[in-house]
Order: sequence, then C-alpha cells, then structure tokens
Amino acid sequence: MKDEKSKLLKIMNELVRFFLKAGNHHINIQMDLDEHEGVIVLEGCCTRISNKQIQELDSIINSPRKDEAEEYYWNLIGSNDFSELHLLGALVNDGEVGYERNNLRIKVRRKF
Repeated sequence: MKDEKSKLLKIMNELVRFFLKAGNHHINIQMDLDEHEGVIVLEGCCTRISNKQIQELDSIINSPRKDEAEEYYWNLIGSNDFSELHLLGALVNDGEVGYERNNLRIKVRRKF
C-alpha cells in the first residue's frame, strides 16, 4: 500500500500542475483510499483552458492502463518541472473530465 500511496500522490501532483497551467489558483482536492482503489478529485475555476485541452486530457486519462510500464512511468510523473501528463493514462484505470461555467472537475481512479 505504501507504493500505491506514493503513486497516487504523484498522480495528484501532475493534475495540480495541469490546473495551475490552466489558470487556476483555487483548487479543491479530495482523495479517497480503501484497500482496493484510490480516487482523486480536483475541482476549481479555470479561465485559460480550451475545449481541445479538455478533450486531450479526457483521452489521456481514459486510455488503457499499462501495467507492464508502470514501474518506469510512475517515477517520472509529478516530480520535475516538466509536465508528464501524457503518462497518466498508464497509471489510472479511468477518469472523468467536466468543464462547465469555468469550473473544471477531474476525477481519476486507480485500482490496486
């Protein structure tokens, strides 16, 4: 479970970086853990985000999880000054992206 918590923290860091780049400085974060999965939800007002960015993020977080490459990928995300958002799909099982009235909501789920 220790590695799973570390992976979830890195996923959350990468999503926070995405929010900050999208012009958001007020982010609500919720993380729920149990013995089978972790769920991260970020929500806040974003004023500098395009429909294309939202569609790309949705596509990334809903791409198939890559268990075989996970050990390599999870060390890369959330730990440097460069965005590794494109690697999130390899680490999460599924996600949701919603954007309405400048409110962005991202939810990702990782099963253990």
